[in-house]
Amino acid sequence: MPGSLMCEEKISSQTESYTRPAREKQGALDVSLSISRQNLTLHSSSTMAGSVTCHSICSDNDKVKLLAGLLGTTLLLAVSVHAAGKWPREFYPPRAYPANSKEDLPSLRSAVVDGYIRTQGYSWWGKPINETGQLRTYGNDKWEQIYGFPSSMNGCHNGVFLMHWRSSGGPVLSAVGYGYGNEPENIASRPASYGYIYGNNCVQPLFKSDGNHINNVAYRVYYYKFGI
Repeated sequence: MPGSLMCEEKISSQTESYTRPAREKQGALDVSLSISRQNLTLHSSSTMAGSVTCHSICSDNDKVKLLAGLLGTTLLLAVSVHAAGKWPREFYPPRAYPANSKEDLPSLRSAVVDGYIRTQGYSWWGKPINETGQLRTYGNDKWEQIYGFPSSMNGCHNGVFLMHWRSSGGPVLSAVGYGYGNEPENIASRPASYGYIYGNNCVQPLFKSDGNHINNVAYRVYYYKFGI
């Protein structure tokens, strides 16, 4: 949520004012900092933590250090709260993870898959394939799979896939498994409207409704073939 930081520094009879934009991701934060040579007053109010007023006497050096620390902390919070998930260095065992938003998904474009090569629009078998699509879950407690997903029953180090997905009708459960009526290898920790999945060429993404409603799930998959 956007906020602002305003600082007024009074030097002798002159006053200089400036405003710096800041971002505070954990609540609306308005901070006003008034600095004089003999007195420092900090007023901080937050919709999450209530309000705090602090008075102290300090030197000019202390004033500069406090202002720098305040700005640094605000920027650190803004970055850390929105840190996205990360792809692992190894892709076994396969995993499905929920996410709160698109911003929480690890980047597909900058993903590094050591020992594997991606050819856009092709599967790990070297055949043309759509990297985006949709499937539907029906609220019947059945795991749905992507029609034509190029998984196999052996040679499980021939390929790796990375997937982003989102649902249009509310949270769904995501998983990764062998299909063919088997129980999933791994199920996400909770239902979500966004998520990401990774695995090898012997498993595939699975989805089912959280309840008895129908959901559409849109996805994007990157396929990587073993190579150098």
